[in-house]
Amino acid sequence: MDQRFTVLTLLISVIFVSGCIGGGGGGSSSGQAIAVNNVQVQPTEIFAGESVRVSAGLTNAGELPAEVLVGDQGSQIMTSHCTDIFDIGTFSATSSNVSNTQESYDLAPDYQVRLNWNLEQTSDNVPLNGYRCTLKFEVPFNYSVESFQQIRVKQSPDIEAGGELFAQSSQGPLDIEIEAIGSSAPSGAPTFIENDGGEVLVRLSNTQPSESSYQGAIRMKPPVMEARGLQFGEVDITQTNLEAAKTIAGRMPGVDAGDLDAGDEVRMCPDPQDVIGDTNLALNQGGQEIFRCNIEWDLQSPSMRGEVFARSNYTFVKSAGNREVNVRYRGN
Repeated sequence: MDQRFTVLTLLISVIFVSGCIGGGGGGSSSGQAIAVNNVQVQPTEIFAGESVRVSAGLTNAGELPAEVLVGDQGSQIMTSHCTDIFDIGTFSATSSNVSNTQESYDLAPDYQVRLNWNLEQTSDNVPLNGYRCTLKFEVPFNYSVESFQQIRVKQSPDIEAGGELFAQSSQGPLDIEIEAIGSSAPSGAPTFIENDGGEVLVRLSNTQPSESSYQGAIRMKPPVMEARGLQFGEVDITQTNLEAAKTIAGRMPGVDAGDLDAGDEVRMCPDPQDVIGDTNLALNQGGQEIFRCNIEWDLQSPSMRGEVFARSNYTFVKSAGNREVNVRYRGN
């Protein structure tokens, strides 16, 4: 296909969803989605000295608020504009409730953002074969998700303890699942017997199938973990994992990151040994991270119930495709 003279006035509608919560025990779910529409590039062929107008519309088509990241001069949305050919002469953005240009917008359901760029050529010297510029677009937006798993502990297997144990796992581009393991109870985890050595697996996944509207990359830090009615096991703080431990502790309730030092033993999850180096996680399509943490309890009655909770703020980056502009040699 000859792409030199492709018409680029396009209408695309890409729906991508994030941040719903649902799961076992009758959990509910609410859709979150950003629709990208009316991406227009005009004109698609220009001569030396001429400019190009680019516009795009974003709509929160979901049921929950979303923060759309626009960036300086729209750099988070139009991520490449051929800087050797074009400068951004002007950029403007507005939303349904904000009239001035900002680097991010909080969108309630059905609210919109409108983006406009004017690309100006940096040089009048166009070679005989012209220039071909590929404009690249993506949309990053922020969400928060929460997951939990209730856990029961009994003094012995024959103790009767009624009531359903509930769990919720996040749904969307980022799946967070909490799985209890290590039980000797006849019914298995998440019910434990007092002397069991309990553990939880915290599984973060970006494994949507190729036909899903959830296609994209996820950027995040390890989830914020909390044990309620239980305790995480102690982990060893070393000089090697100290910085990772401080990052995790700074986001955990009840742990003072400023007091941490090598040689300490601290109850935390994830284990800082598992995130040494870079605490910024990147989950591309099919990517997965698993953290494994010990859980402990102090049983003061025939049975008790606790909970392991995970929360994550993450950025989901959805590709909105590429468009081409051709700069032609004017000639005689």
